[in-house]
Amino acid sequence: MKKMLLFDTWNIEELESWFSYMAEQGWHLVEIKRGRAFFEKGKGEKVRYRIDTFQINELKGQNKIHENEHLGWQYVDSIGYIHIFREKEFVEAKEIYTDPLKHAQSLTVLIRSHLLKTVGVTFFTGIFFWLQLKMLKNNTVNIFLDNIVLLQIVLFLFLFYIVLKMYHGVFYLSRLSSKLKSGYQFQRNTVTKIKFNKLRLKSFLMITLGVFIPVMGFMDLLFYGSYKPIPEEEISVVKLSDILEGENYEDVRYSQNGGQFYKEGSSFLVPRQYELRQSAEIAKDNLYKPSIWAERYEVRTESIANAFVFTFVKERQYHGVYERKSHPNLDELWTIEQDDFTSFIARDGKDVYVVDYWGIEPIDTLLQYSVDF
Repeated sequence: MKKMLLFDTWNIEELESWFSYMAEQGWHLVEIKRGRAFFEKGKGEKVRYRIDTFQINELKGQNKIHENEHLGWQYVDSIGYIHIFREKEFVEAKEIYTDPLKHAQSLTVLIRSHLLKTVGVTFFTGIFFWLQLKMLKNNTVNIFLDNIVLLQIVLFLFLFYIVLKMYHGVFYLSRLSSKLKSGYQFQRNTVTKIKFNKLRLKSFLMITLGVFIPVMGFMDLLFYGSYKPIPEEEISVVKLSDILEGENYEDVRYSQNGGQFYKEGSSFLVPRQYELRQSAEIAKDNLYKPSIWAERYEVRTESIANAFVFTFVKERQYHGVYERKSHPNLDELWTIEQDDFTSFIARDGKDVYVVDYWGIEPIDTLLQYSVDF
């Protein structure tokens, strides 16, 4: 049987108690590999386990293993500098450390190793956080439109939790070393079934979260709204043809190049997203070439829609400064009106409309065809 290591490897006292608990249930530790403990079925019995910490390789640590075996402890396996021993059969083993000061000295190599790992993970998490902030600063709207961003935030919180756990380990080991130097004796508390089940639930939730992040990221990329030709039938966002035909223009020819498209998308915060790019040519005294970039968003709640509009207005300053105007049928209306360019961001409850229009039609005409009043 294999189980996730339910206790952190630095929590020496709890690990010893857990292995003893499993032995009482008839499961005896045989190997530690890739963060999992492997047990074999046997007779349920009280068997003590002890953990020693030292460096081991072909030149170092072999004598320490032999010394512990002479005291009645059988070597089982290692996790880095952590070495697990089981009380030999029919032997009442002597304690590996009777002097708390020597026990504290043995923890030095583990404390140094765990501290270096913690600093490394902290540095990696800091770089990741900095990159996320930089990305969000350049395109804050994506927080609403892409699930990937939400998943990245969840991933950061997950990493932050790991960092906190690792620092907890640093403080635990340092505190344990100080207590041993003061004459402290290990407290090997019995692992109860309730505590064991709580740890199993916690591990299950962590594994589920670890699987959820990449799976949801893959699904979001797989089902991300694709660009497609503009449909002939009516769609959920204004088309340039709606405006021009409504204004009774003649000899209109709609462009068919790759810059014309329609797209539908979805995210948790904005479940329905529609986007259109379209341009045309109209035969007049001077050739008239209007074009439109139209977007419509059905946001999950009105408060989120309000924040969404604020983000849009702030981020789209490259068009110019939006002026807020009142409208009898809209909760919010922000506009930029120039000679041959009009842009507006409008909100009606949870629905948000964003339109950039290159042409001579006035904003009232654009609102008439763009917004469902």
